Amino acid sequence: MISFKKIKRSYIRFRINLKYSFNLKKPLLLLRILKNYFNLLVLKKIPLRYVDVAVGYSCNLLCNHCSASKFSKKNNERVSIEDYKKLAKQCLEMGVITVGFTGGEPVLYKDLDEIIKTFQPNKTMISLVTNATLLDEEKILRFKKLGVDIFCVSLDSFYEEEHDSFRGVKGAYQKTINSINLALKNGLKIVLVTTVTHDNVRSESIKKLIGLTKEMNLLMIFSLACPSGKWTNQDNQILLNEDDIQYMNQLFLEYPHLRRDFDSNWLKKGCSAGTEKLYFTPYGDVIPCPFIHISFGNIKDTSLEIIRSRLLKIPEFNEYHKKCLAGEDMDFSRRYVIKANSQEKVPVDYKKIFIDHN
Repeated sequence: MISFKKIKRSYIRFRINLKYSFNLKKPLLLLRILKNYFNLLVLKKIPLRYVDVAVGYSCNLLCNHCSASKFSKKNNERVSIEDYKKLAKQCLEMGVITVGFTGGEPVLYKDLDEIIKTFQPNKTMISLVTNATLLDEEKILRFKKLGVDIFCVSLDSFYEEEHDSFRGVKGAYQKTINSINLALKNGLKIVLVTTVTHDNVRSESIKKLIGLTKEMNLLMIFSLACPSGKWTNQDNQILLNEDDIQYMNQLFLEYPHLRRDFDSNWLKKGCSAGTEKLYFTPYGDVIPCPFIHISFGNIKDTSLEIIRSRLLKIPEFNEYHKKCLAGEDMDFSRRYVIKANSQEKVPVDYKKIFIDHN
């Protein structure tokens, strides 16, 4: 028999999904979502849903897990506005409804507004992935006017000193909290993103963050530690083990506002890298997700459709994998992810990594 608690949690989960899935002030977005479900259910075609667009890797913080320095290509130019226009057109044609602008710290880039505009915010959900330390009310209102719907804000501890230590800059915590309150005051949606590791997943700090976001009626996302950046060869110390994952899954059942990105797919749960999600570097490389530094092509010289078709030829990217390929599936991670992420410069061409699939 279904308990009242389960019914209540299901209702809360559904309500949160509605809140963060679309904007009633964007009717063209709603029409595109309906069209995608028609393609999915009737035509049996899986549309792209979400893309991460990294606008640059400069940042004002010094986070422990950052891998941006390896992506830097001093001899390569960032993608031009014209390239972004072509990319945005292809993304929308392939079904993308949510675009997350990330970095580094995207707020640092003067052309961010123009880049956002290329993705037609009246037809898409726009999120800004930010540490929120550089936001003020003027910027928040400017982004809202541009069509930004959500700030995905990084906060890694309930305790100020812990967060500042992890982010490498004293005072970061308080600036982030102030910006969250300003954004909520001005009608923006907030998603709190917290990196969970073997060391902190059971901590009092994480429990308190879960409680805080529940009280504030915010969506909270667990970002699993992955072998990238400084953590590339520390999987035993940093990555979640099976007991950690079981504990985490219990938290998801208990708290309907707590999620991982597996829960935002069209229909099926699971890792959707390649099937529904892609990541674009500032130099045009297309990789499956922020933690798998393997390029399947560059938008400057290859169509997105061709690049995605290459991805989908790899079996693990052509299904909804039950585990995070980078942070949970240690067989896949050791064979491919760590091999790529350990290189001096990333991303690495897929032909050099997936030799057995060429």
